[in-house]
Order: sequence, then structure tokens, then C-alpha cells
Amino acid sequence: AAKRCLRYLKGTVELGITYCKSDSEKPLMGYSDSSWAGDDERKSTSGYCFMLANGPISWGSKKQRSVALSSCEAEYYAASLATQEAMWLRKLLAELQHLCNGATEIKEDNTGCIRLSKDPCSHAKSKHIHTRHHFVREQVNAGTVSLVYINTLDNVADLFTKVLGKSKFSKFVSILMSSK
Repeated sequence: AAKRCLRYLKGTVELGITYCKSDSEKPLMGYSDSSWAGDDERKSTSGYCFMLANGPISWGSKKQRSVALSSCEAEYYAASLATQEAMWLRKLLAELQHLCNGATEIKEDNTGCIRLSKDPCSHAKSKHIHTRHHFVREQVNAGTVSLVYINTLDNVADLFTKVLGKSKFSKFVSILMSSK
């Protein structure tokens, strides 16, 4: 494993995070994803990444505490984690005099999750989802965040939830980082 890490570091020495001043007016934007039942315990992994000025400013990955009964539920848990991070980042940016006008867009690749965040009535199968995860719906209704569909092939948060093939890994690394 150590050899693999050293090989990776040697091959990525030219990469770095670059923030573009011309893109400084771009709003805070995030990606959210999960890997449904991705380990031996059948627990999913949540991942998110937030971008500002064309560069990543926050990212994370966390194993979900409970087993999700569907991919929609796993994605909703991940969206909840991303929403919590978005709220914290918005407060931090406000303290730094960088106001976030409008909702912070969080890109999500599961349409069921997006529907669940907007409409509680039509989802009888979601009654078992813990109340704390409905924080997403509360923030969507308040206009603080919005979940927007993104194709699975373009969801950068995949990088934080599962093992990727070389081409997809390289694609996402090039989005997050730039060559010196």
C-alpha cells in the first residue's frame, strides 16, 4: 500500500488547486453522492464536495450510520450531510463578507432524492427515514439550498464514495485540480 501511495504522489506532483479571480462571482455550489450498500455491512458511504471560484473549498466522505433500504434513501442521507456543510459554509462566507445570494445549488444524481426533498406527501415509502435527514427538505423549502439533477457520469462527488476507473478518476481530478 505504501508503494502505491508513493507512486500516486509522484504522478500527481504537478497538480494543485487553483482559484480563479474572474470566477469569484460564481456562487457556492456543491455535489452530493452516495454508494448504496457499498461495504460488507451493507452500509452506504456519503460524499460531498463544494466549489467556489472554480476550485474546491470543502469535501468529505462518511460512512452512513444505518443501512439504507434504497438508493434514494442513501442519496437522501448524503444530501442531508451536504446540506449541513452548505449551511456551515454559507455562515462562514457571510462572516468573511462574501454573501451567498439565493439558494446554494447541490448537484445530485438521484431524481427520487430530489423529489423527496421537495414533496413529502407522495412518498409513503419514506416514513421510516429519520427526522434529522428531513433537514434537507426544510432548507429546500426555506430557499437556502436547492437540489439539482446532474448525470451520474458528471457527479464529482463519486470520487469520495467509491472506487473509480482510471478515466473517470482522471476526469474528476482534472475538474477539482489543475496542472501547475
